[in-house]
Amino acid sequence: MSDTWNFSFIASLYSVTPGHKGRIGISLVEGGIDNDGWLQVMTDTRLIKPVNFRFDYVSHTDRRITYNISSSSDTGFYRGAAVGKNFNHYVGLFPGGTSEPWLVKPMGEWGDHDVLRLKLYDTYECSIGNYRHSDGMDYLNVISGENLEFEAHVLRVLS
Repeated sequence: MSDTWNFSFIASLYSVTPGHKGRIGISLVEGGIDNDGWLQVMTDTRLIKPVNFRFDYVSHTDRRITYNISSSSDTGFYRGAAVGKNFNHYVGLFPGGTSEPWLVKPMGEWGDHDVLRLKLYDTYECSIGNYRHSDGMDYLNVISGENLEFEAHVLRVLS
């Protein structure tokens, strides 16, 4: 893997998986913190709001790049909130939480840094998927659901 992968950036994230296409946003419901902050493919802009992500480079191997990922948006009270997962493996934003590293597998070349095609995995190498919950909503989950492929639309390269 070349040193061209060694950079941090801010980007909007999109699922490009057929049947699950759309920008990744967060749930913002009136139910409070227990129902807010879960990452979802945006289908209902009344309940899901767009968010941009900060990918802070940690390290890389020949197969994966490790990043700490957090929110760079002022949506809700989630600026700086770490992307993490709960005990049921749902992926969300955790204000004040410590960021767990995420593994990124590049799909193709990352030459121009404008649009980066990738897959996301937790530290156990479980792929992020789109899971239909019993409430009828789809949530990102690292154990259940259709595995997703993403595009990061880079807004700014940090280093």
